[in-house]
Amino acid sequence: MDMFRITKSKLREELLTLYFTNPNKKYYLRELERILNFSVGNIRRELIKLESTGLFLSENKGNLVYYYLNKSYPLFKELKSIIFKTSGAPKMLQNILKKFDGIDRLLFMVLSLKEKKERVVI
Repeated sequence: MDMFRITKSKLREELLTLYFTNPNKKYYLRELERILNFSVGNIRRELIKLESTGLFLSENKGNLVYYYLNKSYPLFKELKSIIFKTSGAPKMLQNILKKFDGIDRLLFMVLSLKEKKERVVI
């Protein structure tokens, strides 16, 4: 795999982030379409490219094709580390914060209350 082309596209970056933050998970195309908001055709093309490098594997279950990471890929651990450091951890934190609508206001309120308590104690 050409290391300089690893995140050539936004879709590839999103795919790698999703898979490396969930390395044991297998996804089928329509599921990826819902999660990533990219067309099935583009996702399929990207996964075929990644599968041809050996980084991804696929398996058929019924009429669905599931794609998953090849954990025995020679650079698996290094890629996981790079992706987690560059987009994995920040993306996970961003997704967690999205679930809590108004978290910024809540955080501000908590910090304000803490500051007031500290002022009172002094």
